[in-house]
Amino acid sequence: MKDNNKTVYIGLSGGVDSAVSAALLRDAGYNVIACFIKTWAPEGYPCPTEIDKRESMRVAAHLRIPWIEIDGVEAYKNNVANYMLSEYKAGRTPNGDVFCNTTVKFGTFYELAMERGADYIATGHYAQMINNEMHKGVDNSKDQTYFLWNVPKEKLIKTLFPIGNIPKTKVRELALKYKLPNADRPDSQGVCFLGPIDMKMYLKDMLKPRAGDVVDTKGNIIGKHDGVILYTIGERHGFNININHTKPYFVISKDVNKNTITVSTNPNENKNTNDIYVTDVNWLTNVPDLDTEINAVFRYHGQEYKIKLNPNNKIIFTNEAPMVAEGQSVVFYKESLCLGGGTISYK
Repeated sequence: MKDNNKTVYIGLSGGVDSAVSAALLRDAGYNVIACFIKTWAPEGYPCPTEIDKRESMRVAAHLRIPWIEIDGVEAYKNNVANYMLSEYKAGRTPNGDVFCNTTVKFGTFYELAMERGADYIATGHYAQMINNEMHKGVDNSKDQTYFLWNVPKEKLIKTLFPIGNIPKTKVRELALKYKLPNADRPDSQGVCFLGPIDMKMYLKDMLKPRAGDVVDTKGNIIGKHDGVILYTIGERHGFNININHTKPYFVISKDVNKNTITVSTNPNENKNTNDIYVTDVNWLTNVPDLDTEINAVFRYHGQEYKIKLNPNNKIIFTNEAPMVAEGQSVVFYKESLCLGGGTISYK
């Protein structure tokens, strides 16, 4: 970061990461405007917004930087919550944080900041922009580029990630050094708009799934489940098996129309049944050549798999293949460089 006296609008969530980011930007000489994005929560659910808002205001006051509130309620509800419900209802497994970043933080927030004359926006994500390309954060245990694959490159170029080159332990030390009022606040958990609320509880309340049959690979009914939309490929909890067994069962496929899930004691039994394609691809670099081997990650902090893409964006695994569910995000890397990503489809 350079002392260039330019204006930066930072998303100040009330958490430690964005608070330290704001402090670093201020000390680097930027004109920092703190922005709290007001979010949405389902009726009847505890909403952490007011607590987060208070913490955000306290940090801004402590750093003596201007603070404003941005209304992200409709953007959250329409582009994140409703999207996730429609995807789960169709039997897919979406990643809400990806679309929260795309449509709220790099949508509503980004557009408002630019309209008000910002030179940059900033967030507390653990990611790095190096020569206008996005790289993983130096702290592998906190790297968040997986959630940023769908952000247009032109927006990333105008984004600062002040803590992307700092380990989390150092961030905590800096929070104490700056005497930030939220220095000891725990890291946030859960889906972006639900906070600590359990996703399955939310889906049960909103979509009212029907109980159905658990079947083995031969089609025999061996148990019951609470609703096919509540399960994802590879899961081994939340359903009941009514036969004696000593090994855990894993979900290897599901049928939304029949409301059944198929399970097996071998989690890899069905992993190569479906051809896996990538849709809605967003490349942050030049598109890799067809014969170029790249790394693919299918879950946050998940294992990297060696792959190639054919002309139809079909994933060709070089060695082993994981079990993946439709709707999941897949993110591509070449070492620390994030190449882009897309959404998994079986068609």
